[in-house]
Amino acid sequence: MIGIASALESWLLERDSGSQTYRLARLASWFSCGVGSEHRCGNPATAAACPYLNLDPVSRRDRQRLAVLRSIGIPGSFWRCAEWHRIVDWYGARSGAAHGEWAAVDLKDAESAEYWVSHYLAPPILEWLADHREQPVADLEAAIRAAADPTAVESMRAALDEDPPPVRPPLDP
Repeated sequence: MIGIASALESWLLERDSGSQTYRLARLASWFSCGVGSEHRCGNPATAAACPYLNLDPVSRRDRQRLAVLRSIGIPGSFWRCAEWHRIVDWYGARSGAAHGEWAAVDLKDAESAEYWVSHYLAPPILEWLADHREQPVADLEAAIRAAADPTAVESMRAALDEDPPPVRPPLDP
Protein backbone atom coordinates (compact mmCIF):
# COMPACT_ATOMS: atom_id res chain seq x y z
CA MET A 1 0.00 0.00 0.00
CA ILE A 2 2.85 2.37 0.75
CA GLY A 3 4.38 1.75 -2.68
CA ILE A 4 1.10 2.10 -4.56
CA ALA A 5 0.15 5.33 -2.78
CA SER A 6 3.68 6.68 -3.18
CA ALA A 7 3.55 6.06 -6.93
CA LEU A 8 0.23 7.90 -7.22
CA GLU A 9 1.55 10.75 -5.06
CA SER A 10 4.72 11.16 -7.09
CA TRP A 11 2.80 11.14 -10.37
CA LEU A 12 -0.09 13.38 -9.38
CA LEU A 13 0.70 15.62 -6.42
CA GLU A 14 2.85 18.67 -6.17
CA ARG A 15 4.48 19.18 -2.80
CA ASP A 16 1.90 20.95 -0.66
CA SER A 17 0.50 20.71 2.82
CA GLY A 18 -3.05 19.76 3.66
CA SER A 19 -5.87 18.03 1.81
CA GLN A 20 -3.44 15.45 0.41
CA THR A 21 -5.90 12.55 0.50
CA TYR A 22 -8.74 14.35 -1.25
CA ARG A 23 -6.42 16.00 -3.80
CA LEU A 24 -4.93 12.63 -4.71
CA ALA A 25 -8.37 10.98 -4.91
CA ARG A 26 -9.68 13.76 -7.16
CA LEU A 27 -6.79 13.65 -9.60
CA ALA A 28 -6.46 9.85 -9.73
CA SER A 29 -10.23 9.43 -10.15
CA TRP A 30 -10.07 11.52 -13.30
CA PHE A 31 -8.10 8.74 -14.96
CA SER A 32 -10.32 5.87 -13.93
CA CYS A 33 -13.84 7.23 -14.30
CA GLY A 34 -14.11 7.48 -18.04
CA VAL A 35 -11.75 10.21 -19.19
CA GLY A 36 -11.07 8.25 -22.36
CA SER A 37 -14.75 7.94 -23.20
CA GLU A 38 -17.51 10.41 -23.93
CA HIS A 39 -19.09 10.10 -20.50
CA ARG A 40 -18.50 9.17 -16.90
CA CYS A 41 -20.48 6.90 -14.60
CA GLY A 42 -22.70 5.93 -17.53
CA ASN A 43 -24.15 9.43 -17.62
CA PRO A 44 -22.97 11.94 -20.26
CA ALA A 45 -23.77 14.90 -17.96
CA THR A 46 -21.95 13.58 -14.91
CA ALA A 47 -18.55 15.20 -15.56
CA ALA A 48 -20.16 18.62 -15.69
CA ALA A 49 -21.19 18.45 -12.03
CA CYS A 50 -19.37 15.48 -10.52
CA PRO A 51 -18.75 16.54 -6.92
CA TYR A 52 -15.69 14.31 -6.62
CA LEU A 53 -14.03 16.07 -9.54
CA ASN A 54 -15.44 19.55 -9.16
CA LEU A 55 -15.09 20.16 -5.44
CA ASP A 56 -11.67 21.66 -4.82
CA PRO A 57 -9.98 19.95 -1.86
CA VAL A 58 -7.83 23.03 -1.32
CA SER A 59 -10.97 25.00 -0.40
CA ARG A 60 -11.95 24.53 3.25
CA ARG A 61 -15.68 24.60 2.40
CA ASP A 62 -15.30 22.10 -0.43
CA ARG A 63 -13.29 19.80 1.88
CA GLN A 64 -16.25 19.89 4.25
CA ARG A 65 -18.54 18.95 1.36
CA LEU A 66 -16.19 16.09 0.45
CA ALA A 67 -16.33 14.92 4.05
CA VAL A 68 -20.14 14.87 3.73
CA LEU A 69 -19.78 12.79 0.58
CA ARG A 70 -17.39 10.47 2.38
CA SER A 71 -19.93 9.95 5.16
CA ILE A 72 -22.94 9.36 2.86
CA GLY A 73 -20.99 7.58 0.13
CA ILE A 74 -22.70 4.28 0.75
CA PRO A 75 -23.22 1.79 -2.08
CA GLY A 76 -26.43 2.55 -3.93
CA SER A 77 -26.25 6.27 -3.23
CA PHE A 78 -26.32 8.43 -6.34
CA TRP A 79 -23.60 10.54 -4.68
CA ARG A 80 -21.18 7.62 -4.51
CA CYS A 81 -18.08 7.50 -6.71
CA ALA A 82 -16.51 4.08 -6.21
CA GLU A 83 -13.26 5.24 -7.82
CA TRP A 84 -12.81 8.18 -5.45
CA HIS A 85 -13.77 6.19 -2.36
CA ARG A 86 -11.41 3.38 -3.36
CA ILE A 87 -8.46 5.79 -3.62
CA VAL A 88 -9.32 7.45 -0.30
CA ASP A 89 -9.43 3.98 1.30
CA TRP A 90 -6.07 3.05 -0.25
CA TYR A 91 -4.51 6.25 1.01
CA GLY A 92 -5.92 5.63 4.48
CA ALA A 93 -4.42 2.13 4.48
CA ARG A 94 -1.11 3.57 3.28
CA SER A 95 -1.13 6.10 6.10
CA GLY A 96 -1.87 3.37 8.62
CA ALA A 97 0.98 1.22 7.33
CA ALA A 98 3.37 4.16 7.18
CA HIS A 99 2.66 4.87 10.85
CA GLY A 100 2.96 1.27 12.01
CA GLU A 101 -0.73 0.34 12.05
CA TRP A 102 -0.29 -2.84 10.04
CA ALA A 103 -3.85 -3.93 10.77
CA ALA A 104 -4.95 -1.02 8.53
CA VAL A 105 -3.74 -2.99 5.50
CA ASP A 106 -5.50 -6.14 4.39
CA LEU A 107 -3.38 -8.29 2.05
CA LYS A 108 -6.30 -8.86 -0.32
CA ASP A 109 -6.97 -5.10 -0.49
CA ALA A 110 -3.28 -4.39 -1.09
CA GLU A 111 -3.15 -6.92 -3.93
CA SER A 112 -6.32 -5.48 -5.43
CA ALA A 113 -4.88 -1.95 -5.23
CA GLU A 114 -1.64 -3.06 -6.85
CA TYR A 115 -3.53 -4.74 -9.69
CA TRP A 116 -5.92 -1.82 -10.17
CA VAL A 117 -3.16 0.79 -10.26
CA SER A 118 -0.84 -1.20 -12.52
CA HIS A 119 -3.55 -2.24 -15.00
CA TYR A 120 -6.05 0.63 -14.96
CA LEU A 121 -4.54 3.78 -13.50
CA ALA A 122 -0.86 3.68 -14.44
CA PRO A 123 -1.28 3.49 -18.24
CA PRO A 124 -3.43 6.64 -18.66
CA ILE A 125 -1.48 8.52 -15.95
CA LEU A 126 1.86 7.74 -17.57
CA GLU A 127 0.47 8.70 -20.97
CA TRP A 128 -0.75 11.99 -19.48
CA LEU A 129 2.66 12.65 -17.92
CA ALA A 130 4.36 11.97 -21.27
CA ASP A 131 1.97 14.34 -23.07
CA HIS A 132 2.13 17.09 -20.43
CA ARG A 133 5.80 17.20 -19.45
CA GLU A 134 6.00 20.85 -18.46
CA GLN A 135 3.11 21.15 -15.98
CA PRO A 136 1.26 17.83 -15.74
CA VAL A 137 -0.64 18.58 -12.53
CA ALA A 138 -1.59 22.13 -13.56
CA ASP A 139 -2.73 20.82 -16.95
CA LEU A 140 -4.78 18.11 -15.23
CA GLU A 141 -6.43 20.66 -12.94
CA ALA A 142 -7.23 22.77 -16.02
CA ALA A 143 -8.75 19.76 -17.81
CA ILE A 144 -10.95 18.99 -14.81
CA ARG A 145 -12.10 22.62 -14.59
CA ALA A 146 -12.77 22.70 -18.36
CA ALA A 147 -15.14 19.72 -18.10
CA ALA A 148 -17.25 21.46 -15.46
CA ASP A 149 -20.49 23.31 -16.05
CA PRO A 150 -20.39 26.20 -13.52
CA THR A 151 -24.19 26.26 -13.13
CA ALA A 152 -24.35 22.50 -12.53
CA VAL A 153 -21.46 22.69 -10.07
CA GLU A 154 -23.19 25.42 -8.07
CA SER A 155 -26.42 23.37 -7.99
CA MET A 156 -24.43 20.37 -6.76
CA ARG A 157 -22.79 22.48 -4.03
CA ALA A 158 -26.20 23.79 -2.95
CA ALA A 159 -27.56 20.24 -2.77
CA LEU A 160 -24.60 19.15 -0.63
CA ASP A 161 -25.15 22.10 1.69
CA GLU A 162 -28.70 20.92 2.46
CA ASP A 163 -29.12 19.32 5.84
CA PRO A 164 -29.07 16.38 5.19
CA PRO A 165 -28.05 16.15 1.54
CA PRO A 166 -30.63 14.41 -0.66
CA VAL A 167 -30.11 10.66 -1.00
CA ARG A 168 -31.90 8.50 -3.56
CA PRO A 169 -34.10 5.81 -2.05
CA PRO A 170 -32.75 2.27 -2.51
CA LEU A 171 -33.70 0.46 -5.70
CA ASP A 172 -36.10 -2.45 -5.45
CA PRO A 173 -34.26 -5.76 -6.04
